[in-house]
Amino acid sequence: MTNRRETMTLCLAGLFVALTIVTTRLLAYQSPDGLFRISPQFAVVGLSAWLLGPGWGMAIAVVADMLGMAIFPSPFPILPLITVAHGVRGLIFGIFLYRKKPWHVRNYAAIFTSWVIVDLVIMSYALTAISPNGFLPILCTRIVPTTITMTITMILLTLLMISLNKPVSAMLRLEDDWLEV
Repeated sequence: MTNRRETMTLCLAGLFVALTIVTTRLLAYQSPDGLFRISPQFAVVGLSAWLLGPGWGMAIAVVADMLGMAIFPSPFPILPLITVAHGVRGLIFGIFLYRKKPWHVRNYAAIFTSWVIVDLVIMSYALTAISPNGFLPILCTRIVPTTITMTITMILLTLLMISLNKPVSAMLRLEDDWLEV
């Protein structure tokens, strides 16, 4: 990597961390019991993983979650497994999307995989720590709101990737086909 490339990557990572914090903490609906949040944050994480790769997507999601907790304290306890879940989401998005042309089927596969592994399994398990209910009631409670978030993410991420494909290619001074099929 050249110095210019490293600088651009770090600047983009910082921008994505800031955008993730804003979309998570300011543009979201958090349920009163803390069991779910409807937010466009995952579109930003997906976009960062698409542009920077799985490692950066994971790091951005984790750093944004930790900084968000520090900047905007929550009445709910800090659960490290939730931070891990956000990192896993960034990793999944990066594995599916990194340097690939925007294609709705691939985007939906990444989001659906993330929804099943992260939202339904890891997050529901993590939330058993703050809820008197067991895993199954939490899972049933989370299905509808996480489906709404998944739908929002599908629409936003696909639109962002399609609209930013050419400008990002030009910004990175790569050929038009820098993305693989």
